[in-house]
Amino acid sequence: MSNTTEVVSIPKPRLHGSTPTTGTLDWDGADVVYSRPNGGRAAATYSKVGAAPLTVTMGCAYTGNMKPGAEFVANGNSNFTLQSHVGGLDMGGVCLEQSTTSWDAAGSQDRGIYTFTFSRPVTNLRFTIADIDSYGGSWDAVMPSPGYAIVSKSPDIAEQPDPSFGGACVFSSTVSDNGVPDETVSGGHLTLSYAEPITFMSLMLWNGAGSFSGTVDTDQRLIVSDLTFDFAP
Repeated sequence: MSNTTEVVSIPKPRLHGSTPTTGTLDWDGADVVYSRPNGGRAAATYSKVGAAPLTVTMGCAYTGNMKPGAEFVANGNSNFTLQSHVGGLDMGGVCLEQSTTSWDAAGSQDRGIYTFTFSRPVTNLRFTIADIDSYGGSWDAVMPSPGYAIVSKSPDIAEQPDPSFGGACVFSSTVSDNGVPDETVSGGHLTLSYAEPITFMSLMLWNGAGSFSGTVDTDQRLIVSDLTFDFAP
């Protein structure tokens, strides 16, 4: 009997889609099917040649007296509607719109949280939040979910830890721009990236104004640009 032990090599299984591909989810692009059943939810399905469709599902939830859409019903609800232009970026985006009905400023007690859920993991996610602005009765405060890196931000955007949320950082404007919409200019831009694989990302938004002006409503509108990412085909 031979004492030689035969070594059998067992091939490792090939993971389907293990080689990632880069994609750009252009909200109003020809390769995206966008649906908005109502002002509280929406979905975008992105198709790329050689890859299975990837869907981003969006939802929102509110605390205190915050609600989706404009403060006054007559002004409608633009939440999750598509915008044709994001200031300074030469691209479209999706709108996040909310307003508080509190008589007095309540800060983060009145807040909205906007969720983006991917149908399969993505890496190197990158996007810009535009229109982080401030004026008489409204002062945008934005808190992204953890795991991001700041790619760039406008000079007037400040980053401040918030002890109410375990020291997570809030982004807001340091100066009043009198409500000039950054859909046309680029003064309120914040570009973030998430390098690690994720299937979920959120943005928390509230009105950071110290008091409300009787002549200015509490509407808040942010624009989220096209998304770029890597994903398994």
